Amino acid sequence: MKISSNSIIINVDSTILSKEECKLLENEIIGGVILFDHNYEHVEQTISLIDSIKSINNNILIAVDHEGGRVQRFREEFTLLPSFESIGSIYLDDQDLADEIAYYCGYISGFELKRVGIDINFSPVVDLSSESNVLNSRTFSRNPEAIFRLASRYIMGHIDNGIMPVLKHFPGHGTVLSDTHTTISECNFEYDELSPHVEPFKELYNKFKIPIMTSHITYGKISSEPVTVSPKWLSELSKTIFDQKPIFISDDLEMSAISKNFEKESKVDILNKTFNAGCNLAIITTMQNKEIINSNESYYYFQKQYIDQSLSLIHIS
Repeated sequence: MKISSNSIIINVDSTILSKEECKLLENEIIGGVILFDHNYEHVEQTISLIDSIKSINNNILIAVDHEGGRVQRFREEFTLLPSFESIGSIYLDDQDLADEIAYYCGYISGFELKRVGIDINFSPVVDLSSESNVLNSRTFSRNPEAIFRLASRYIMGHIDNGIMPVLKHFPGHGTVLSDTHTTISECNFEYDELSPHVEPFKELYNKFKIPIMTSHITYGKISSEPVTVSPKWLSELSKTIFDQKPIFISDDLEMSAISKNFEKESKVDILNKTFNAGCNLAIITTMQNKEIINSNESYYYFQKQYIDQSLSLIHIS
């Protein structure tokens, strides 16, 4: 699977492509499509949708957030998977059993995603558990060693089925209680205080060399910018954390922790900040404004805000 640098991942509005979306997907900056529950009715329909996308450009990556528990986009005709929190709870009493469950959850979801044509799953969450409503039930443990062990098994299950997993949300969303979807999120930790949060990303990346999704949290004592647009984090510190620079994928740039930080800048300026900081792929969706999706106008939003706005500034490789 080839990941093209300086590309965006977008969403589509329904269970079939509109003619406008077909035209949009011909644009060379679009490197992926992320599917959500509104794109899914059943297995055969999803296979058809993905085939339609691939027929326009076979190199477009098809992505999904399919963790298990409350974050599982496809349910009908798919196995309902336990949350990572429930696997972590089993680990407290029976580590070997938790290992098996973690592997088979990764294997089953990997197998079922592969059969419909998914390339990349934005999972597992390897943040340390916290009281955050965003992370509620989505994390394995507060213990970095437990996260490494369980996430390793889950990742192997994905890889055994040819699905690319992604570690999220670097350097650790467990450091804040705020929701980056809806508000600017800040943490005043010193760099050394982040060590237990960073450790699962470091150890898992160095073992598996899989992509990492960036968070939109601002660690003011380290960088004045959110991680996603911070060269300090993605180009400088990453060299000291990982044994080679990871492929970084931004969390959704339409989330408020980014959009409210840069209200006076154009969307394409924010996108350029993301690429210049060190992200290889940027997720951009209309999921924060369901009216756009319900009106089947996401294609127009992407065209107007990104495609038409000085994309000559972006180097596409």
